[in-house]
Amino acid sequence: VVIDAEKHHLDWRKAFDDCNIQELYIEYQGKKQGAAATLISRASSTKNIPARRPAYTEYEKDENGNFVLDEFGEKIRKSDSLIKSGINVETGEKAWKETGEISHKPIYVYKTDADGKPLKDSKGRKIKETYSDIDEKTGKEIQRPVIVGYKDSLKKTEVKKMTDALENQGDAHAIVSTYEAPQELLYANYANQVYALANRARKELVTLEMPKRNKEAAQEYAAEVESLNRKLEEALKNSPRERQAQLAAAYIYKCKKLDNPNMSAEDAKKINSQALAEARVRFGAKKDRVDITDREWEAIQAGAISNEMLRSIMSNTDTDALRAKAMPKDYKNTISPSKERWIRKWQSKGGYNSETIADMLGLSVETVKRFTLEYQGKLTTSEQAIARSWRASGKSYADIAEELGVAPDTVKNFLEGVG
Repeated sequence: VVIDAEKHHLDWRKAFDDCNIQELYIEYQGKKQGAAATLISRASSTKNIPARRPAYTEYEKDENGNFVLDEFGEKIRKSDSLIKSGINVETGEKAWKETGEISHKPIYVYKTDADGKPLKDSKGRKIKETYSDIDEKTGKEIQRPVIVGYKDSLKKTEVKKMTDALENQGDAHAIVSTYEAPQELLYANYANQVYALANRARKELVTLEMPKRNKEAAQEYAAEVESLNRKLEEALKNSPRERQAQLAAAYIYKCKKLDNPNMSAEDAKKINSQALAEARVRFGAKKDRVDITDREWEAIQAGAISNEMLRSIMSNTDTDALRAKAMPKDYKNTISPSKERWIRKWQSKGGYNSETIADMLGLSVETVKRFTLEYQGKLTTSEQAIARSWRASGKSYADIAEELGVAPDTVKNFLEGVG
């Protein structure tokens, strides 16, 4: 109504008074004006809190203030410390520590009128008093604001009100409005459940103890450990070149984005990938992956290397090959009937290679390829049962084949073969 008021020659201000809108605001929203303050709106709004950072893990130190190390050269966490990697080990909640940083805000002098009231510009901002100065870079005269001092205060950071309510009060109901609308209560209950799930996951993450390095295994697999070290060193040599390539690609992408700011997300992704590929060739940033042999995988499984080295290897190896080694050898048991059908459908439609399918289903590429070879022109056990059931209900071979993502002849040969 207010938007079209001028076009229709309506006096919305008079209507505001005649219809007692102010009283309705107070009655239903608890304030003179503004949008309804419910949990739905408050959840995404922000508030300022003192600047903070994740709480650090506390480690044992000797009388000289140096960290105490275990037999494998790793720092020893204090036994009574509740914080590990910024997480409370008892509750799983994120642990924070205020930084205590001080911000120095300048105090400006503002222009005033004859009555001492501050003058404002067209946007309603107070106009600052200025003085003439010379810019050191350009040598031109510029106007700088007059600063009479600085006000020190704790540096603030923004957080969402929902995050603040969950972290400090442990309950999203803390920001539910006084009207307690059913939608608010449902949302609050859901937020509490998700927060509890996140806490449980974090608690399991930090309380999970990684296996220690096995000295006997390190001696038995000494040759394999040395080989892994060499491969890892070669892979890490690429890091500086990769950083340069990433910076160059970001600059190329930014320039092309400025030339065509309205490009689609798909085009932007393609241009970014092309820029990175071009930059990698330019800087010679060819990624040397750590190729893990079966014997080296045995060494890793036996605990012959440290956890830190294992993390580095995992960051610099082929994840598909690693997943294939880590998964059970009986790959048929790792694919559920629903995933079997998805593999069939995506392959029958075309345009989906084994790498894409594996990524979407969370399987290794090797598993998808082996499944395809094993059941090419044949139905799996679960598909056979489905085919029999659908055929008994009157479905044609073509309909069954389309649902399963296989050729009609595959269905026909199986069903006619079993009578």
